[in-house]
Amino acid sequence: HRQHDAVTVESLLLAMLGAVVFGTLGAWFIGKLTSDIRQLEEHARRIVHGARGVQLDVRRHDELGRLMLAVNRMAEDLDEREKRLELDAQRRSHQDKMLAVGALAAGVAHEVNNPLAVIAGVAQEWRRPGRAPSADELAEGAQLILSQTERAAQATRHLAEAAAPELSELDW
Repeated sequence: HRQHDAVTVESLLLAMLGAVVFGTLGAWFIGKLTSDIRQLEEHARRIVHGARGVQLDVRRHDELGRLMLAVNRMAEDLDEREKRLELDAQRRSHQDKMLAVGALAAGVAHEVNNPLAVIAGVAQEWRRPGRAPSADELAEGAQLILSQTERAAQATRHLAEAAAPELSELDW
């Protein structure tokens, strides 16, 4: 009977010690798992807010570790995609600028070439062989040349005004 009581007490003590050790190990494991999940959650939040340069340190080799690696790869992929989108946006912006410059150049060429064509026409009319222009034709042609040069000068002034920054845009 004493031996039975001693074995019972010893079994209860060992069971309690095993429960304490198992409980401590279980609590440590759950605590570590919770800490790693919180760390992963915080890292995911930083990724969403744009902080993608820092990798999450992965020390686990289980499902949570694979999830952490996947989040790191996702951050790299997002960073790469963001860089490509930025580069594409810069290319499109450059193309748009070049189209605007081309349209502006075509408009300026039109505004300058028309007066030049009129001036050339007057000069050709005056140079026609066998016919000397009269004084009235010379005066009319000179007036036409002056009006066309004023038109060309006005077009270039408008271009210079359009290209110059306004005072509010200057960075002092």
